[in-house]
Amino acid sequence: QQQARSEMQKMVADNEEFLRKIERTLSILKKIRNEQKLDELAKKAEELINRQSEILENMDKKDADLNKEDRMQDKMTNDLQRFENAFNDIRKELMSEEMVPQLLMDNIEKQIREAEFNKQSENARKNMQAGNKENAKKSGEKIKSDMQRVMEHVKSAKKQLTENFKNKIYNDLKRITYDLLSLSE
Repeated sequence: QQQARSEMQKMVADNEEFLRKIERTLSILKKIRNEQKLDELAKKAEELINRQSEILENMDKKDADLNKEDRMQDKMTNDLQRFENAFNDIRKELMSEEMVPQLLMDNIEKQIREAEFNKQSENARKNMQAGNKENAKKSGEKIKSDMQRVMEHVKSAKKQLTENFKNKIYNDLKRITYDLLSLSE
């Protein structure tokens, strides 16, 4: 009976250790997934910057077709909204898991809110429709510069997440090494 109890305790301890390892693995996978999401968000921001640049360059041409640019800007408006939604989704996830400093995510959120991407894009469209290239370009340039700032902050958040992850792994390895040394004594 004593042997059965001892084996049962060992089995419970093994199961608990197995669960800790699974939780640690899940935590690592979540962090990797969130790094990827931030990376995708930064790439999406870069893509939006490039597309806005293309619209601006096309408007500079003598034979610019403002109707075509208006359609491109309309698609841009929708994509800017999707970008904001994607940011809000990942922000919620990162904040719930406390993976990136709140201040950094709040700063990105504030920049997106203050940039008023949809309003600026709609202004650009209205000016294109009215044939007012200069004001359309001003709105387009504002979108581009604001998105560049947002992209840099998203990259900074990814870097912070990566650094936090590296530090956690380093500290875990240090703790494991200490535990192993303690056991060997």
